[in-house]
Parts: sequence; structure tokens; C-alpha cells
Amino acid sequence: MLGFEADNLFLLGFWSLLTIVGLALYLAFQVRAFILAPPVIAVLGSGWMLWGQEAHDGPLNLGVFFLFTLALSHMLSLMMLNAHAGGVRIKLVSVLSMLITGWAYFIDAPWGFASLWLISTIPQAFFFDSKNKPQKVFILHHGISFLALVVGLYLLMPAQGPWGISNLVLVADREHTALAVGLLVMAAFIRQGIFPFHLWFKASYKTKPFPLNIGFYVGNLGFFLFVKSIMPLIEADLMHFTPFILSWGIVSGLYFANMSFVQRRVRSSVFYVMLSQFSMLICGLEVGSVTGKAGVLFQFLSYGLSFGGLTACLYLLEWNLGELKMRRFHGLQESNPFVGLCFLLFCLAAVALPFTMGFVGEDLIFHAVIEKYPLVGLGLILAAALNGLSLFRVYSFLFRGTRDKILDDRITLAFWQKAAFAMLLILLFGFGIYPKLLLDHVLSFV
Repeated sequence: MLGFEADNLFLLGFWSLLTIVGLALYLAFQVRAFILAPPVIAVLGSGWMLWGQEAHDGPLNLGVFFLFTLALSHMLSLMMLNAHAGGVRIKLVSVLSMLITGWAYFIDAPWGFASLWLISTIPQAFFFDSKNKPQKVFILHHGISFLALVVGLYLLMPAQGPWGISNLVLVADREHTALAVGLLVMAAFIRQGIFPFHLWFKASYKTKPFPLNIGFYVGNLGFFLFVKSIMPLIEADLMHFTPFILSWGIVSGLYFANMSFVQRRVRSSVFYVMLSQFSMLICGLEVGSVTGKAGVLFQFLSYGLSFGGLTACLYLLEWNLGELKMRRFHGLQESNPFVGLCFLLFCLAAVALPFTMGFVGEDLIFHAVIEKYPLVGLGLILAAALNGLSLFRVYSFLFRGTRDKILDDRITLAFWQKAAFAMLLILLFGFGIYPKLLLDHVLSFV
């Protein structure tokens, strides 16, 4: 009734049980391995399903791919966290948020999906201190997003026949379809932080530790709803929506790219670049070609890994040195050469360095967009170039220049943090050197 297949239900059930047991053991013994076990199982289970299923005439369950992306980024974030960062509450809230989002990927009942859409934001609200402005901004945006989703789904409700997230194109009454799709697009764009609905994300990364927020953003349900339900609706009946959504995507990408240059806080500049890169994925989807869609899914995972690495580096630096601002050159390269090298590699991967995942995904997206909409493709190239310059600017302020010799700025990396850096680099460059290993399976979803 809720759309769960037997294999998916087994994975979700086992993952949920392990999450509850792992949290209980973590509370009792404070051993990181217990809190890491649930996302590891989710990565292995979804990865096995992703690589084990053969392509067939119909698209596979997109939830498998999104669960793999969410669990992998969340696992790496937990590995990066300092043992004392934010206390137990932060880690518990982040694990619960991931669990709720993971179930939403596989539920097909519209009202069940809408409920999980709302519930998944509640744990994140606990990152804020009570009754402050960022929390109110976060709650307001997601409240409007939920309302738009519910009204949009209600307008699409058929008089009879099957009704699920997977087959919203089978609506019985077409009279209000355009309005309904517009509301769904608005809900998805708010959740994804597309301009001008990005203020909730700007508010949320003021919390500490901010690396966990990357998991919520990368795995959020807005992009999932857009890929799974909104795009099929537009392709079936509302192709006249395409120019507007394309324009929205490229304007957002260019706006965020330019905003990254005027920020004084290092984390603000990095997150504006991330918002810009993710906004441009909308253009790849709207082209409607298999090449564009495959590139978008491939790039979605690439961005999650590369920006996860960037925020992890920033977290390590700011946890030890305090909040960093771009008012002077900090000269951190000499005392932290490994962190500086990793930060540079993650920057290059985020803006599509050859032999990285980003190069493959961006190449597919650009070719698909330029072939059909040359001017939009030119905008994508410009936005990507600006983002590259912005990240180079951030790297220069952080690691170039000289540092007072009496200051000890060396950061000692623990075993889990070294392991996370190694996994990120292996994945980013491994799938970049041999993209066919993942690309064949991504094509099964489009």
C-alpha cells in the first residue's frame, strides 16, 4: 500500500533496527563505531542493490541511488566530527534525520511522503538555540514548503485509479495540473535552497558543527521529488514550463556564484559556491535527454562528496582556530600541509578537475544543455568558471601567506578523520578515472 518492495523493506527495516541498537550502545559506551554502523550498513545495502540490479525497460527505484548518496555523505561527516563536537545530542539528531529521509525515498503514498517531508526537518531544528532568528527562518521556509507540497498533491488527486508519487502523471482531473505542478516546484526549490529560497540554508549553517548540515542538504527530498515526480509531469503535459525552470536554474547558479565573491566568512563563500553548483543541476534535468539526466545524477553524488570534504576541512580548521574570515591571508599551509592539499583537491573536484567525478558529470550536463539551449549552456560555463575562481580565492586566503611563528596551528588528525579523507579522495578520483563503473548503473535510473 505504501509502495515498499520486499527487498527495500528488508533493507530499511534492518537499517532502522541497527540504528536504534547502535544509538543505545553509543549512549552507553560513547564508542564511535556504534554510531557509524547504521550508515555503513545503509551504504553497503544500497550499494549492493545499486550495482546488483540489471538495467531493464523501466527505470529502477531512484530511492536506492539517493539512499546511497545520503548514507555515504552522512557516514563521512560522522567520521570527521571531533569526539567532543556538539555533544551526544547533535549526533543523535543527525542520525534520526537521516533515517527519516531514507524511508521517504521508498514510500509511494503521497500523504505518507508529505508527512516524512515535514518530519525530516524537525530534528534539524534542534541544531538551533531556541527562539533565535535563524531557527525562525528555517521553520518558516520549511513550513511554506510543506504547505505548497500538500496543496499541490491535493490538486493532483485523481477521482479513481492508482495514485502514488511514482505515477502522478496518471491524474484524472487535468484542470488544475499547471497550478499543482507550480506548487510542487516551489516546494522542491525551497527544500533545495534555490534562489530566492536559500535563506533557510544560510541560517542553518550558522549552527555548530556545520558539517552535519551538508548531509541534510545533499540528501534532502526536494531534489528527489523533482527527479522522481515533477520532471515526469512536465515531460508528459507541461513542456512550456521548461524555459521558466531553466531560467530559474541558471539565474540561481549565477547569483550564488557572484555572491560567493562578496562574503567575508570563509564558510559563507564555500556554501554559496555549493548552492550555485547544485542549482545548475536543474538545467541538466530540464533538457530532458538521457545524457543530461545521467550527468545530473552522477554529479549529484560528486558534489555531495567534494563539498562534504570541503566542509570537513573547514570544520577541522575552525574547531581548532575559531571562525575564519577573508580579511587577511592566514598562512596555514606550512603547519597543515596535508589538510591544505586535501582542501585544494576537494576544490578542484568540486569545479570539475579532469580525472575526477565532477569532470565526467559536468561534461555530460554541458553537452546536453549546449546542444539544445546554447545560451543557457554559456551561462553554465560562466557560473562554473566563477565558482572555480571563488574557491581558489578561499584556498589562497586560508593557506597562502605567512603566519606568526609563535602560534602553533598544527591540527592532529585522528584515525577516523584520516580514513574519511582517504575514502573521499579514492571515490572522487576513482570514479573520475574509471567513470563507467558507476555511470552504467546511473543510466539504469533514467
